[in-house]
Amino acid sequence: MDNAITPLDDKPPTYNVPHPSAPFAFLWVLFFLIATQVPGALVVIALIMIKGWMDGDFASLLGMAQEQEFQESAEYSFMLAPALALSQILTVVVGITVLRFTAGIDWPRRIALRLPPWHHILLTLTLFPALVFLGEGIDKLVRPILPEIIHMENAIVSFSNWPWWLGVLIIGVGPALGEELWCRGFLGRGLIANHGVVKGVLLSSLLFGIMHVEPRQVAYATVLGVILHCVYLWTRSLFMPMLLHFMNNSLSMIQISRDGPSFELLNQIEAAGVTSPFWLYGGTLSLLACSCMALHLSRPKLTIIDPEGKPIWAPPFKGVAYPPNDSNTKVEYSFPKISSWLLVLFGLSMFVLGTFMALKGS
Repeated sequence: MDNAITPLDDKPPTYNVPHPSAPFAFLWVLFFLIATQVPGALVVIALIMIKGWMDGDFASLLGMAQEQEFQESAEYSFMLAPALALSQILTVVVGITVLRFTAGIDWPRRIALRLPPWHHILLTLTLFPALVFLGEGIDKLVRPILPEIIHMENAIVSFSNWPWWLGVLIIGVGPALGEELWCRGFLGRGLIANHGVVKGVLLSSLLFGIMHVEPRQVAYATVLGVILHCVYLWTRSLFMPMLLHFMNNSLSMIQISRDGPSFELLNQIEAAGVTSPFWLYGGTLSLLACSCMALHLSRPKLTIIDPEGKPIWAPPFKGVAYPPNDSNTKVEYSFPKISSWLLVLFGLSMFVLGTFMALKGS
């Protein structure tokens, strides 16, 4: 019986479902905000106290720090810069650390931290014009309804004192890396695995919105979160929502910076949205829908490299994880079909038409 073949165990391996599920996700967001924002706030307080000590007048400085004039000053804005930079660095550090301990040493593979082919990058970029004006449209809708708890105008004036490159570095790069690692990479991975794709995307996007605190920002960030998460799933690459997030935030910072390049045409288009909302936002939604459909139709698929070989890998739960190197399975990106390119072309045409008609009617 020495030559007897031991039968293989056909019982599938068991896997632990990724963390977090919905109840824990809210606690994780609270932890994330405390761990990343409190140190930044302490830096601002410390800088104000140092200024008071140097000026020899703590009492008047503490009172002045609450005044709008001081909050809009260049002096205060450059106190904010190191504080916000620290907070953004911490978002990346906390995100990577938590992913390392919850997803394992190969966490980049499990959250698809890799670039897709150029054609999927190009399809993703066609969404950007729609995202720019979508934010404006949502703000106009919710402004009469939702209260303002943070004086965003003061923050905008304060940020305008920064050089444009500093705004891009702190508000463009930081959130694109840290918030995407946390919201799509960590929270989204666990919520989709525990609750399914639809509930997982909606829950992680809502939490992404809540993290922005200001009600009007919450509304737009939640919608943006849904779009970014869908792009993440359709491209199987976390770099794509990172790219869109970076471009969206960077454009905003360049626009408000006093030394940034002029975007006169963009300002005119945004103003035209007030007098001709049907044309501008109709074109925006057309482009958004067409580009999303094109990405959905072009999403990559898992394929077997050698049908005769073993082992064959299959994802144990819903997600975007890439197969291990020795799994005889790969993620295959096919070149988008002509229908996808036609959809994008139609969406861009409607966007250009809507923009032109809005400008004409303004």
